[in-house]
Amino acid sequence: DAMWKKKQPSKNNELVQRMKDELTNLKLNPWDTTAWSEYKAKPKAQPTKQKEPTLKDVMKTDFGTIDGIATVADALRKMKHLKTAVLIVNKRHENDEYGMVTSGDIARHVLARDRAPDRVNVYEIMNKPVITVHPDMDIRYCSRLFANYNLVRAPVIENNLVIGMVSPNSLVLDGMYKTFQ
Repeated sequence: DAMWKKKQPSKNNELVQRMKDELTNLKLNPWDTTAWSEYKAKPKAQPTKQKEPTLKDVMKTDFGTIDGIATVADALRKMKHLKTAVLIVNKRHENDEYGMVTSGDIARHVLARDRAPDRVNVYEIMNKPVITVHPDMDIRYCSRLFANYNLVRAPVIENNLVIGMVSPNSLVLDGMYKTFQ
């Protein structure tokens, strides 16, 4: 009974046939062993994997700072001068943490409550401590951090110093946009 069954092609026969087909497609003689060995010796083009952007690639290095003892009026002047809506509040001492004050904080705590900007100190309305990120963080993780904690900005810290700022806009427009160009 086994004698009458059609012989199944072996894996080796399939491989030889694929090699012949490939050589024929390349306009090479399938029986020319030197052509095949030269073709086989050519390095295959590897797909180039782009380096994932990190925060140091997308962070803004121009940011403003202010002391917590300064008034909101001082902060407004500095924001207007620097054309920004966010200021980093400096540490008072080495073991302190950075703070941040935004135009939204000023609107909520000063403007909406009809308080005088020259009589309110930045430390009264600032956010402290702030969530910080490091420059080697992948932009995808930073984006998740922003989404999970509803952040609008995050200072980039290296060696205990602020070296830049990131925002969702910079992550998308400067980071994600570059990955598919």
